[in-house]
Amino acid sequence: MSDKSTRATIHIQLNFPGKEIFHYETGETSSFDTSPLWSHFEVMECPGNISLGSPEEDYCRLSAEINNILNYFSDLESHSIGTFEYNNAVNSKIIIQGSAQELFTKIFFLLTLESQCTVFRNNQWLRSNYIISNDIERLFYTLFSSFLTKEHYINPEKTINLNLFKEELNLYKEGIIGILNRVRMGVKLSSDSVQNGLTYLADLMTYINLDFDRLYLQLKNKVINDTFKA
Repeated sequence: MSDKSTRATIHIQLNFPGKEIFHYETGETSSFDTSPLWSHFEVMECPGNISLGSPEEDYCRLSAEINNILNYFSDLESHSIGTFEYNNAVNSKIIIQGSAQELFTKIFFLLTLESQCTVFRNNQWLRSNYIISNDIERLFYTLFSSFLTKEHYINPEKTINLNLFKEELNLYKEGIIGILNRVRMGVKLSSDSVQNGLTYLADLMTYINLDFDRLYLQLKNKVINDTFKA
């Protein structure tokens, strides 16, 4: 578990016509250990953390925070257009306009990147370089770049092991799917933006593994032909 006192605060604002502006802060201001959902999260296995012998508090907290934020979308249709404003601990401000379903998935990924949970914390390079996108190819490229960077810093002479990358990719997928399973417990599934968003995220994590060979070969060819664009 991470030290709560060092956890960064993230400011989120959502604005959709006809709805009250939604403000939210994660970090020190958030405490979910008394939440009704907490007792459910505690008994669910945290991917990659079996050796801890107990639930990962930050993984449970991340699940509860995502659940809280996504409930804002419970009365929005997928095509509803709104604005998402995001500020992290280093005052990096991002403003995005898009459909409810697009913003739904962007928020989901951003919160996992900022989490101190050990399932996602190792993706610190991903946090710095991820271009906000729901596109499967860009997500794969970014995850692979994160892996290459980490391997280079750990051992510059090490030959890249694709099987090791597949293992890390699978752990990342399990981490995302685990949160989706928790979110389904408490999020209101009354709108298609929520239902479609959860389905899309689950499908994305499934296909990024099933389509590994095609995605890797496509990236390799782009690098060889010098046509890759970040």
